[in-house]
Amino acid sequence: PHELSLSPDGEHVALGCYGGTAVEIFRTADLSRVKLIELGEGARPHGLVWHSSGSLIASAEGRGSVFVVDQPLGPSPLVTESPAVEGGPHLLAVSPNGRSAWGTAIHSGEVVRVDLGRGTVTHRRQLGGETEAIALAPDGSALWVGSNAENKLYQLDPETLEVKAQFATGTTPIR
Repeated sequence: PHELSLSPDGEHVALGCYGGTAVEIFRTADLSRVKLIELGEGARPHGLVWHSSGSLIASAEGRGSVFVVDQPLGPSPLVTESPAVEGGPHLLAVSPNGRSAWGTAIHSGEVVRVDLGRGTVTHRRQLGGETEAIALAPDGSALWVGSNAENKLYQLDPETLEVKAQFATGTTPIR
């Protein structure tokens, strides 16, 4: 188990098992498992965002994909895979409207923007090595990405991935 994301109502928590192939969902009240959602061979799910829309968005680093799981608690969740970036994405950020996701690829140092509706990568930006940390400003105005190799934090335009600013950080800005 590696990453967690709480459902919008706080009743469930999704868990990505980084060495596995599935996302598991548990009740927060008693931690009983209520759902196992398979993402496929070699998935290695890592980053998870349980969006306010109810959809669950997961990175699958082993497949180089982003998955959208609609109705994750329903009898037959709808799972859609979008190819994103080889060796990633590791962590994710998702837009407030749920239409875009951004992911980091540690080994290549890339950050990508994925159109979740079309299932395509719209933008790529090569940054310093070991890009891992990623966060979107609450109002969607800035994307923040950390480079562990360079000990830097980058501020990017979320639409174009243009670098707007960069800041020195302490050692290894993982999160």
